[in-house]
Amino acid sequence: MAPQAILELVDGKRDMQWCMTARKIARSQLLGTKWVSEATKNAMYQLLQFRGENGTKQFDEEVERQKNLLIREDKIYDVIQKNKQSKTVKDIEDRIFERAQYTTSQRNRKKAREFKEQEQEKRRRDAYVSEEEKKVEYEKEMARRRGFEEPDDKDVLPSITQTKEELRKARQQARKEERKRQAAERKASTQKQVSEY
Repeated sequence: MAPQAILELVDGKRDMQWCMTARKIARSQLLGTKWVSEATKNAMYQLLQFRGENGTKQFDEEVERQKNLLIREDKIYDVIQKNKQSKTVKDIEDRIFERAQYTTSQRNRKKAREFKEQEQEKRRRDAYVSEEEKKVEYEKEMARRRGFEEPDDKDVLPSITQTKEELRKARQQARKEERKRQAAERKASTQKQVSEY
């Protein structure tokens, strides 16, 4: 936020009043309200006073951009709420157990013993899960991790029979490939910028 505040200039690309006024107008258009507050009207007057017709066109474009951003943010929020609702009691219990482990002192031997016993009990309980239940849980987990992203054709889900070690290696490999792809994109964009100059 600090760099943005430093670079904020009147009538510049990072003019916060311009963006926030456009965002207020976009929100009111999305909600279907026919009135705008007095402060928003004053801000619009200040912004458009000396810009002319080109300024109103730019403001309308900024309103459309902010409207698209708000719609996308609402979709992301809806996905987050659905993910929260789709969590099972077992997931919540596991998360509470993890937090308790992290927040308890390592010197507390009594608690450490209790955690060890709870972990062994959990392993025993999980050992008797059928293959179908494992498959359903795995699919739910993958859907939760992907969130709102659409799966690509290139994405190949690892089979259920793979061990945790193989899954970890597959994730590391995917991360390496993603880093290589991003580095190649950055290199191509810098070369393009250099060639333009």
